[in-house]
Amino acid sequence: MRLLIPAFLSFFAWQCQTSRPSYKKQVTIDLTDKQVWGYLEYSSKKPILYKSVAAGNRHSCGIRDDDTAICWGFNQNGQATAPEGKFKSIAAGDSHSCGIRDNDTAICWGNNGLGQATAPEGKFKSIAAGNWHSCGIRDNDTAICWGLDEDGRASAPKGKFKSIAAGYKHSCGIRDNDTAICWGGSWIDNVFGLGSLGATKVPGIIGRKALICSEAFQEACDFTDGCIWDPREGGGGYCISKHWVACNWVKSRNACIEVGCHWDDKNNCISKSSLCHKAKSADTCNNLPGCSFDRGNCDLKKE
Repeated sequence: MRLLIPAFLSFFAWQCQTSRPSYKKQVTIDLTDKQVWGYLEYSSKKPILYKSVAAGNRHSCGIRDDDTAICWGFNQNGQATAPEGKFKSIAAGDSHSCGIRDNDTAICWGNNGLGQATAPEGKFKSIAAGNWHSCGIRDNDTAICWGLDEDGRASAPKGKFKSIAAGYKHSCGIRDNDTAICWGGSWIDNVFGLGSLGATKVPGIIGRKALICSEAFQEACDFTDGCIWDPREGGGGYCISKHWVACNWVKSRNACIEVGCHWDDKNNCISKSSLCHKAKSADTCNNLPGCSFDRGNCDLKKE
């Protein structure tokens, strides 16, 4: 093999002599039976082509043009060690990854401390990886999630879906009628309250109304349609929306009940879905207001 390089790089070569270096001159180096190492700016290697790519917390994954999966980045839990085989879809979460194989079955790899990498059996159309949970859409268009279910983030609503996404403490999806819905907890979303009441519609006009509530003082709050004052110990408080607020952000019993949440025996305001999810038996579940036990799980009753 022979390689042409600029003469000013000739001092890196061997068995090479040239007169005065020049950017315009070229020298011929015989690389037969030689080893070459280091950075090569120009390469005849074919570039890697991809069909899709996903980005997680500290790692990334992709599906190459031959349908095989590859991941790179932080790999402490094996999240960047993609299985062999061909894939149709791939997702990257916090410390785990998931994919749909060419036979439509789901598989996850990486951190499985809370079951987020234990994909259910069956066939899937799409898949998503969150922080400590994962979600997917089955071949019958229903949604399912697995892993940590704190705040109901892994309790997917019933019905048919077109797409699904998994975040830090919540999940979202698009139903078959093209409306969006989210479920799970919200970190600081006291204005729009995504996921605060279990499965909730994505805010539109009502969401903007919640913003109006948040800007109202106590004197104006009770006279603002759809708003209620939530007092705090020691004085003061916040004007919140009756329709869009995170339950765990509400601190008074009256406001908690008014916004449709549950005030528990520990004086905490929690979502009704969270109340249902705490029940482990059918008897306990069915005795809770608005809860129903079905297929081994306690959840909100169907409307």
